[in-house]
Amino acid sequence: MSLQSHAVRRGKTSSFLALLLCLAWAGPAARAQEQEKKASASASGKASLSDIETSTSADTAADDKKSSDDKKKDDKKKDDKQDDKKDDKTDEAAAAEAAEALPWDLLHRRYNTWGGPTGGLFIVDPSNGEVGSVRLQLGFDTYSGNGFLLAKDHVEQDGQTLSFSWTAGKIFEVYAALGNRGTSTSKDPLVSLTAKGGPNSLSSQGDATLGGKVGGKIAPLVYFGGDLRATLANQVGGGGIELDATSVGLRSALSINLQELAKPVPFVARFNLGYLFDNSAKLVGGTEDNAYARLNTAAAPRADETRHLVNRFERYAMGTNRLDRFSIGVGFEVPVQAAERFYLSPIAEWRLDIPVNRQGYDCPNIKSGTAWGSVGSVGSVQDGCYERTPGSALPMNLALGVRAIPPIRGVSATLAVDIGLTGTSTFVRELAPSAPYRVMIALAYDYDARPP
Repeated sequence: MSLQSHAVRRGKTSSFLALLLCLAWAGPAARAQEQEKKASASASGKASLSDIETSTSADTAADDKKSSDDKKKDDKKKDDKQDDKKDDKTDEAAAAEAAEALPWDLLHRRYNTWGGPTGGLFIVDPSNGEVGSVRLQLGFDTYSGNGFLLAKDHVEQDGQTLSFSWTAGKIFEVYAALGNRGTSTSKDPLVSLTAKGGPNSLSSQGDATLGGKVGGKIAPLVYFGGDLRATLANQVGGGGIELDATSVGLRSALSINLQELAKPVPFVARFNLGYLFDNSAKLVGGTEDNAYARLNTAAAPRADETRHLVNRFERYAMGTNRLDRFSIGVGFEVPVQAAERFYLSPIAEWRLDIPVNRQGYDCPNIKSGTAWGSVGSVGSVQDGCYERTPGSALPMNLALGVRAIPPIRGVSATLAVDIGLTGTSTFVRELAPSAPYRVMIALAYDYDARPP
């Protein structure tokens, strides 16, 4: 073998050994890198898993908190419902105790007012009687006095009112009334329907009222409601209903009945607010037109003429008003058992009517202190105007009475006096005078629908 061949073989051997050495070094390095990558991936995976576990724990805690809050809310709602049920049971228990403590006649029976709906004497009560109960009342009222409308006159008025009411539903009542009036005076008024001297007596027959009332309990002891009514006026002397003269009334009513307490107190308070669209002046509109025409050339301009207008006696006899009225009423009743199956209910009621000139009536002005005397007083046949004497001319009344309920099922009787506080001595063309007093007597019968 030549030296050259040996050198080649040595070179190849050296190259082979170098390759083995490189492989021997690269293998561990590669494995080390692979282990580092695996360790890094493992650490990253653990970090992600830790984040997931942390997020999951936070979500679970939030869900648990929400569930706890929802449960608390549900528990609170259940507690509130239980409290409401307890309150309802308490109210029901109190009502049941009151029902047991009081006789049926004091707690469940209702009685007609003078105008028809149930309540006191005039003030309406929003509570209703037992469903199906029916009530009838026949009332008589009278006034007789001297020097009321004119100096040294003698005036008498007698009225009769038949009223009916029916509790058609738990919160609904239907009512009606029919009234007659007869009025006379000993002194012939100088100003009248004919402008030639006035009549000494007038009668109004068949004035009818139809209405409906809605009401019920809004809180323990407290009732609220209202009614709507129409009053159909009859012509003078009972000549028939004058539809144009129909008046419409709206009224709200509130009452507090302390008899319904667990320990009953014999006290009922009532409060009314109302408005009457009064069209009764249309009863005499045509008559006044004819009277003005008969004055011919002697008549002053219509706005200044007074001789054709109805006088105070005629307005009083027919209940004629040229203005609407906003009314306020407050009443108190004390129902007590006077003896076995015999009950008494003292009643006191105050009423005020505030005139409202919806019609735009322009009252002719007559100066006071003329030869006619003091205008609007008993010393003068000339009437004044409400806008000039509002305080003393507006109607205000105080009614005092007692209702007796004897031990005869369904029967009751009422005795009362209605006292005129204002409007009894100042007379204006817009309003009917108020009597100084009226004595009132009523007999009533009701089917009270009590259970057997």
